[in-house]
Amino acid sequence: FDAMRARLEESVQKQLRYEEERREFIAEMSHDLRTPLTKQMGYLELAIQGKCGDEAALKDCLEKAYRASGQLQSLSNELFSYFLAFGGGEQRQLMLEEVDGQLLVAQLLEEQSAYLRGQGFTVENQPVEKPFSLRLNLPWLARIVDNMTSNIIKYADAAEPVRLYCVLNRERVFVHFENAVRMDVERREGTNIGVRSARKLAQDMGGDLCTESA
Repeated sequence: FDAMRARLEESVQKQLRYEEERREFIAEMSHDLRTPLTKQMGYLELAIQGKCGDEAALKDCLEKAYRASGQLQSLSNELFSYFLAFGGGEQRQLMLEEVDGQLLVAQLLEEQSAYLRGQGFTVENQPVEKPFSLRLNLPWLARIVDNMTSNIIKYADAAEPVRLYCVLNRERVFVHFENAVRMDVERREGTNIGVRSARKLAQDMGGDLCTESA
């Protein structure tokens, strides 16, 4: 009877953990969907109001809206494959692919820089100078970078520059987002759901996400 009690208690605890993870997942996905959706609406609003300038600027604006639509599609697809990301190591490895890290990181940082400049920030974006390869899941990386940009928009001081750069150190690649924090940030502190979600995705790809303040 004692063994039965222990197994029953373990089963109940597993169910409670599952329910908690499910609630966190819903909250995290809701948070992550907002960033590309906000981007898409912003770019389309500029196009509709005719504020893009010439035809080339309009095309660029629509292309960015299209890319945001792709991110939304990827997130929607992930709703159906979420269990793979939190499954065993073999399942996670199946979702990773080898890519040109220099090209990918440079493109991501340039896109985020352009978006931040459009939001009124001054951005210092240093070029990625050395070639390297990465093994990762592209939609997960896009979610991580979008979370960082979203936090900058919510908490950063637009009067100070934002620095985006990449550093290679032996077998690891460090992508840095640096900004000054607004003085009123204490009154706007969030739940950190986005950072927790991004950190979990980074760890599932064999990396990590670290934050610090000084």
